[in-house]
Amino acid sequence: PRYSEFIAAYPYDQAAENDMARKVVMYLPDEQTAVEGGFGPNLNLSVAKGERNVDGSPSQVSFRNVCQLFKLGIPAYISDRIAKIEFSATQAIAGELVVDYSDYDPVVATNAQGAQSIDLLPPTGSNAFAEGTYYIVIAPVEVEGFTITLTDTEGKVYTQHSNSNVGGTPGFIYNLGNMDLIEKPVVTSSHVYADGVLQGTKLNFTAPVPEKEWSAVVKNSQGATVRTLASAIGTLTSEHTDD
Repeated sequence: PRYSEFIAAYPYDQAAENDMARKVVMYLPDEQTAVEGGFGPNLNLSVAKGERNVDGSPSQVSFRNVCQLFKLGIPAYISDRIAKIEFSATQAIAGELVVDYSDYDPVVATNAQGAQSIDLLPPTGSNAFAEGTYYIVIAPVEVEGFTITLTDTEGKVYTQHSNSNVGGTPGFIYNLGNMDLIEKPVVTSSHVYADGVLQGTKLNFTAPVPEKEWSAVVKNSQGATVRTLASAIGTLTSEHTDD
């Protein structure tokens, strides 16, 4: 009989409602505290459906994850430099989640008015992310392009964009790779003259990212490559003269 069934939610304090329509309303915070190698407490929202025994006691059930995990790494060279990681999408990825357990598989719907970004903060007691692996818990939607904004301990902001679609399956882990503090290379140019005659143009590239390999391709106004440069150090500089 229908009334012998029940729905369980974990964590319980994140479940706002559990009604006879076999739906449970849960809440995924848009600000999450990181845990190295895992995710913050009370974030791994899970549900289960079961039937009561003849004596009214609940039967044994298996919980199923409601959300998905996005994995990211903090490499050694930026350890203790990032104070906040913001993941932004163009649709709701946090906030109210309605879990419909009318059928065998739970179906999760996000509230269109939910948060479109999630802030991941350093582990409790830390003001920055140490080297390691971290996870953001995100509503189970396919994210159609996203932006990751890194704020360092001095308040400087670094932004990375992706047009790729990612995610969409509850309980899955999607790897976003290592984070990186990337600054746009600075390019300056100046004409070089000899006895008043233009000899060429001097180009100077500076890419101030430590311990990274860099390369650059210089093209003329017609799109033809006139020089290829590479460097194994953090700053790539060229003062060559090209026509």
